[in-house]
Amino acid sequence: MPPPGDWMNAKIDSRMLKWDTSGRFLSPDCLNAKQVYEENVKVHEERHIKDIVDVTNEYFNNNPNSVEFAGCGASEDEARGKLYSFVRAERDRHRERVAELLVEASKSFHQSPEGEAPPPAPFLEDTNGDGKPDRVDCSLCPALPASSRGWCTINGPHKGEKCRFGTSTEACRHQFKIYAPKDNPDTEQNEGATFIGAGPSGPEWYNNICIWTAPGGIRPAPVEFRCKEGSTRGATPGTCEPSP
Repeated sequence: MPPPGDWMNAKIDSRMLKWDTSGRFLSPDCLNAKQVYEENVKVHEERHIKDIVDVTNEYFNNNPNSVEFAGCGASEDEARGKLYSFVRAERDRHRERVAELLVEASKSFHQSPEGEAPPPAPFLEDTNGDGKPDRVDCSLCPALPASSRGWCTINGPHKGEKCRFGTSTEACRHQFKIYAPKDNPDTEQNEGATFIGAGPSGPEWYNNICIWTAPGGIRPAPVEFRCKEGSTRGATPGTCEPSP
C-alpha cells in the first residue's frame, strides 16, 4: 500500500498576465500589437510546458522506479511508518533532481535566441538602456479622451451597461461572453455559437450591432459610443467635442 499523498503526480498549468486595454482607444496598430504580444507569450509558455513533459519523461525512462522497500518494527504501525519514511525519501530524491533539471532547461531556453526573442518592435520598449526591450509600449494604445465614455454595451440581465471599451468589437465580445452559452475564450466558439464581431447598424459611426451566430440563443444587441455630459460625438470616429 503506497503512503498517503501523491507519489509523483503533478498538474502542469501556465498563466499569462492579461494586457488590459480597458479605457484605451484600440487602433488597428494597438490591436495588432496586443495580438502579436499575446501570441508570442503563448508560444513561449507552451515551450516551457513541452520542456517539463520531455525532461520528466526522459528522467524516469532513464531512472525506472524499481526500488524495493522494507520497514521493520515492533508493531505493524511502526513497520508501516518506517516503510513510508523510506518511500518518501526516495520520492523526494527524485522530485529534487527533476526540479533541478527543469530549472536547467528553463535557463537554457531563456539564454537561447528563441527564448530571448521579444515580440517585434515597436511593441516593446527599452526602459533601462541595456538595448533589450523590456516593456510593452502602451503608447500604441492611447487613453480614450477624458470626455469619452467609450463604447458601451449591456452588461447582463438587470445589470445596466458597461462602457470604456476602445472598439465596438471589444464591447461586442464582452456582450457575447455574457449571453452566449459556455464561452470558450480560446476559440470564441461555443455550443452552436460563434463570435464574429461588430458591424454598422446605421449611417452614424457611433452605432454598431454585434454579430454572432447563436441558434436558439439570445440574439446580439446594439452597442453605442458615448460621450460624457457636456460633450457630444464628433464627426471623426472615436472623438467627443464640447457641446454647443
